Amino acid sequence: MSAGVVPVHLAILVEGYHDSGDEGEMTVVRYASRLVEVAEVFFRAGCRQVSCFFPESLPEEAFLKALEPLVGEGVTLRFLRSDRMERVEAPVLNIGLAYSEKEMLLKLVRYFQGEQFLEETVTEYFTGRNWTEPDLVILTGGSHTIGSALTWSIAYSELFFSSLPWLEFTPLEAERALTEFQMRTRRFGRI
Repeated sequence: MSAGVVPVHLAILVEGYHDSGDEGEMTVVRYASRLVEVAEVFFRAGCRQVSCFFPESLPEEAFLKALEPLVGEGVTLRFLRSDRMERVEAPVLNIGLAYSEKEMLLKLVRYFQGEQFLEETVTEYFTGRNWTEPDLVILTGGSHTIGSALTWSIAYSELFFSSLPWLEFTPLEAERALTEFQMRTRRFGRI
């Protein structure tokens, strides 16, 4: 990987899986173990926040156990929930299990009902919880669909599409995503 600009916040949207029972729990452990390998690449490169979104609601306990090596390295682990997001210090690994910004935005609109609801209001809400818009979003498994996980936050994010399913997304593929990001010229909506 060449030296250059590194995304401060990097998000990964993992394609869905459909295991159940004992095999399903083992898959969760494998998903989390893959996250440890890949997140280490991103944190070593200089990312301050890595967020990984899984479309299903999965058992947090299995993730906690598998992610202990990262937490032991000074990384804060935060499970994102649509109804609340606590403030934590970077570097942070965010885990979203069936997380939806769309739900969070609806709750914000209801909360501010009758008051002036501006883009700045939403931005302040997110930044007050140590959430920045991702600089780079990686979609795995050949997916080209964002879904509701990052409805608001990715307006100016760079996208990286990987044909590899999550369990085959290696640290080498993570480095490839970072290298491709470094070769881009970001325009933040400008033409």
